[in-house]
Amino acid sequence: MQINRITGTRYLNTEGMLPFENIVAEYIRDNPTKHVLYRVTPIYEGDNLLASGVQMEAISVEDRGESICFNVYCYNVQPGILIDYSTGESFEG
Repeated sequence: MQINRITGTRYLNTEGMLPFENIVAEYIRDNPTKHVLYRVTPIYEGDNLLASGVQMEAISVEDRGESICFNVYCYNVQPGILIDYSTGESFEG
């Protein structure tokens, strides 16, 4: 398995990704014999060093998505902060 990491804002993690991560975690906890296909893909625009966001996808396997089925885009933003995605620098604003 390959593990990739990106730099993301706290807002991306807590307001964007976490609710969907919790949906999957709760399903797996409550259904330990079931499976979920889960993928998170960072999205980069052009040659930017910082991802503009992530695409999150999940589907419950045994019931073909009746329990879990989502495909969402979570923006890599932070309220009150201006981000230069080409360099990764950030500024109050």
